[in-house]
Amino acid sequence: PSARAVLPGHVSGEVPVVLGGRSIYYGLLLYAAQWHGNFWAVAILQAILVSIAIFLTVLILRRMLGDSPSPAFVIGCGLLLAACTPVGYFASYLMPDIFGGLGLLAFGHLVFLWRENGRYSRLFWIAMLATAVLFHTANFLLIGLLGLGAALVPNFRGSAGKVGLSAVLAALILGAAGQALFTWGVKHATGAAPVRQPFIAARIIADGPGYEYLREHCPEARLVFCRAASFEERVSDALLWSKSPESGIFQALSPTEQRLAASQETEFVGAVLRDRPLDLIGSSIGAFYRQLTHFDLESFNYTASTIDQFNRKIPSPFLDDARQSRAYANTMPIAFVEWSTVAAVLASLAAIFRALLAMLRRGGRLPERGTFLLTLVLGVFVNAAVCGAFSTPKGRYQMRLIWVLPLAALALGRVRGGEPRHAREGDMPSARLSRPSSTLASS
Repeated sequence: PSARAVLPGHVSGEVPVVLGGRSIYYGLLLYAAQWHGNFWAVAILQAILVSIAIFLTVLILRRMLGDSPSPAFVIGCGLLLAACTPVGYFASYLMPDIFGGLGLLAFGHLVFLWRENGRYSRLFWIAMLATAVLFHTANFLLIGLLGLGAALVPNFRGSAGKVGLSAVLAALILGAAGQALFTWGVKHATGAAPVRQPFIAARIIADGPGYEYLREHCPEARLVFCRAASFEERVSDALLWSKSPESGIFQALSPTEQRLAASQETEFVGAVLRDRPLDLIGSSIGAFYRQLTHFDLESFNYTASTIDQFNRKIPSPFLDDARQSRAYANTMPIAFVEWSTVAAVLASLAAIFRALLAMLRRGGRLPERGTFLLTLVLGVFVNAAVCGAFSTPKGRYQMRLIWVLPLAALALGRVRGGEPRHAREGDMPSARLSRPSSTLASS
C-alpha cells in the first residue's frame, strides 16, 4: 500500500526518497528467481559464474606458462578457494558483491589477456564486466579507475590491448546509461530523482575532521549536517541509517531535508578540505588502511539490529525461512575462513611478487600475464580506496573480491625450471599461444 504514496496522482505532502546507488538490475535477477519459486536459482547461477571464472583463469595462466592443467588440478584450485577464501560465501550471497571480483577478473582478461582468450571466453568476460558495472556503483568506479590507468600509465599501456580497452569503455557507457535510465524512471514515476546517501559526509563526521568543522562553523554554515555538532556519539552507519534525530543526519530527516543533505555533501566536504586539509587527508588515508586490512565475515551472522530490520521489512514467508538459518541464530562458521583468508592473501602476494620480479629479471619489463597479475593486486588497493575513503570501511567490501589473489597464485603454481616452457625451448610466445585460443573456445 505504501507504494501508492510515490505514484503520480497519489502524492500527499512530500515525495518519499528513492535511494540511488541501489541496483534495480540486480533486483530484477532476484525477481526472476522468485518467479521460479525461490532464491536458490540466483545462488546456483552465481556459483556457476564463479566456477567458470576460476576455470578460465587457471586454464589460461597455466597455458601461458606452457602447461596444460589437468581437470584434477583445476578442481583442486576451486576446492581450495572454496575452503580457504570467502568466495563460497559471496557466491551464495543475495547481494551483487560477488560481481566485484568477477568484474576485476574480467577487466584483466579483456585488457591484458585478450589474445589468450577464445571467442566464447571473451564473450563471457564481456558479459561479466557489463554485469558488474550495472550491478554496483563501486564496481563502476573500480573499473573506470583501472581503465584510466591502463590507458595512461606507460607500463600498462604497452601491454593493454586496444580491443579490450574498447570493451571496457563500452561496459562503462552501458553502466552509465543504466544509471541514467534508472534516474529517469524514478523521476518520471515520482516527480523527484533518486537520492544518493551522503556517505563521505557521514564518514568524515564520524572520523573527526567533519565534526570539528561543524562545531567551529555551525550554525553559520547553514548545513543540514550541523545537527551532528551536538551528537554525543558519531558512528557512520548510525549517522546514515538511524531514524533518531539524536543520532542521524539522513534517515532521520524528512524527504526534503534528505535531498538537501545529499545536495550539500560536496559543499561540506570541500569546506572541510579547505579548513583542515591535513586532518581530512589523514582521515581518508586511515579509512583506506582500515579497509585494506579489514578481513571479516560479520555480515554472515545477523546482528540484533539486522534482525530488527528484517522483522520490520521482510514479508513473513521470507522471514520464516530466514529464522531457520544459521545466520539468524548467529552460528555461521566464519572464524576459520577469516583467518585462512589472511594467510592465503599473504602467501599469494608473496607468490605474485616473486613471479613479477622473475619476469622483470628475464625481460626488463612485464609481459601481459605480469600486468594481469599486477592489475589484480592494484584492483584490491583501488577497491579499498573507493570503499574505504569514499564510504565507510567494512569487512564485506574487502572480502568480496580478495579471493582473486589466491586464485592467481594457485593458477601460477610451480613452473618447471622457473620459467615458461616457450622461454626454455626458444619458441615465440605468439606461436605457442595461438593454438590454445581455439582449444579454449571449444572448451
